[in-house]
Amino acid sequence: MGEQKRRPTSVDVARLAGVAQSTVSYVINNRTDGNVRVSEETRQRVMKAVAELGYFPSAAGRNLRAQRTHTIALMMFNYTLENLIAEPFLSGVMSGLVEYLAEQEYYLLVLPVMKGTDRSVESFLHSNRADGVVISDPALSQDAKSMLKTAPLPVVFVDGQVCDDPLDFPNVNGRGHVGSRLLTEFLLAKGHTRVAHIRGTLSTPSGHSRQAGYLEVMRERGLYQPELVAEGDWFKEGGFKAAERLFSLPKPPSAIYAANDQMAIGAIEAAHVHGLRVPQDIAIAGYDDIQVAADVAPPLTTVRFPFRMIGRQAGEMVVKLAADSDFNPASLPPIPVEIVERESA
Repeated sequence: MGEQKRRPTSVDVARLAGVAQSTVSYVINNRTDGNVRVSEETRQRVMKAVAELGYFPSAAGRNLRAQRTHTIALMMFNYTLENLIAEPFLSGVMSGLVEYLAEQEYYLLVLPVMKGTDRSVESFLHSNRADGVVISDPALSQDAKSMLKTAPLPVVFVDGQVCDDPLDFPNVNGRGHVGSRLLTEFLLAKGHTRVAHIRGTLSTPSGHSRQAGYLEVMRERGLYQPELVAEGDWFKEGGFKAAERLFSLPKPPSAIYAANDQMAIGAIEAAHVHGLRVPQDIAIAGYDDIQVAADVAPPLTTVRFPFRMIGRQAGEMVVKLAADSDFNPASLPPIPVEIVERESA
């Protein structure tokens, strides 16, 4: 085997460019601190030497000097392996997060935390292996929340706020409460008075906030009936079963608002099984606007929950907090909420 070629160093670059090694450092790291002034001619000479030698600065050394890892950890508590692959919320948020971090030359480290193993992340939080953490499932144990509160790095939650309840961490608010109000009012404006709600699991902030928006509107209009709220589980099968319970009521609803699109699609399937036409006999609407929402029969009316935008904002928030602890997360624009009207309602 031939001798392995030596990796060029900043000393080699400085020698070829005819400058001091400190000048190479200033040019490579685009620094403007201190009293050093680097002319454009010198900068071009250094960059030419870099290109000729094929020099790449050491990420480890650069991170050590800056006390940065240029890595953000995405922690997903209570997820199963199936969730990691199939969950539209998670995949959409992760896409936006990766997109933003790549633009900022950051890496993403994905850390699934299986149920009952919360303590496994404590050593990581104090290991200096990431500049910040994004939490994608805020339905956490008190043990996990306590660990996160003592973490020496910024922690940002994704859609972690229950209505207006305070959250001890910066949060990219998906505004499920607002979107839920909009959709409930939309169905009432269509002339429906018996609007049912298939709720998500209340252990999650999204389940709470989306149900709360529905309940507020129905109570304000004097139309709330407890039997019109059916428990779902965020999955299509749960939506199917919840819709069947609603169809079996002595006086069934004329419209169903499901807390996510997967349950709404299950409700549409249940309507078909019962010989009901959608939307003529029963209007059905969902929440999220996942990719298949436009492809079901009939295409689903829903609230657009911009997963990718939420992921991008989470990335921006955690990177800026890592660089400046005084950064105000509230300065970022609110996530937009809008109804996508199709043919199911």
